[in-house]
Amino acid sequence: MIFKKQKGLPAQAGVSLIITFFVMIIILSVVLSISALLYSEVKVLRNIGNSVASFYVADSGIEKVLYYDRQVLPNNGSICSSDQDCVSSPYVLCSNGICTIPSSRGICTIFNTCISDQTPDAQGDRSIYCEPIIGKDCNGETVINPTGGCDPETCENCSVSFNAVFNRNYDKRNYCVTARVYPNADRTFSIFEINSRGAFSGTKRQIQAITATKSQ
Repeated sequence: MIFKKQKGLPAQAGVSLIITFFVMIIILSVVLSISALLYSEVKVLRNIGNSVASFYVADSGIEKVLYYDRQVLPNNGSICSSDQDCVSSPYVLCSNGICTIPSSRGICTIFNTCISDQTPDAQGDRSIYCEPIIGKDCNGETVINPTGGCDPETCENCSVSFNAVFNRNYDKRNYCVTARVYPNADRTFSIFEINSRGAFSGTKRQIQAITATKSQ
């Protein structure tokens, strides 16, 4: 019997193909790993930008409350040009052309700028919309003493909470503010506490400001 040797590829002929396949798998794994890292970095950078925007949105809430507390004092509607025009106690200070109470705080009048359609009135802040939350803070919890103690003439024990949206049709930046003024345990100091939470593109930042002044 005669055996003929079959001609063909050597035994190592498929090794190159296998090596090439594994090299391609390694390269693909490296590329995918780098892509995942780059995507994570881009996401982190985007979140940092949104976080900065949220911080400044929250800061706007703080500034709004401070503005009202210091500038929008309770008034009797009397037009004045100087303190001499305000002779009706306790409205003896001429502030922004209106007779006001010098020793009071504006936080107790902050909701006076909001009317039934939840937009600022003619004498209020025109830059934002105002949505009062009666009895609830920014976390949905009941505000301690939300209305009692908010006497504009004294304003010594008051809590207010409200939302504001910068642009409803664009980026919907918004903040939620809870502000309180209350006496300490022995009533020697008046504590003024502001908590403002800003939101932008799903990112939120919160700012807290607390001051204490000696009671008169």
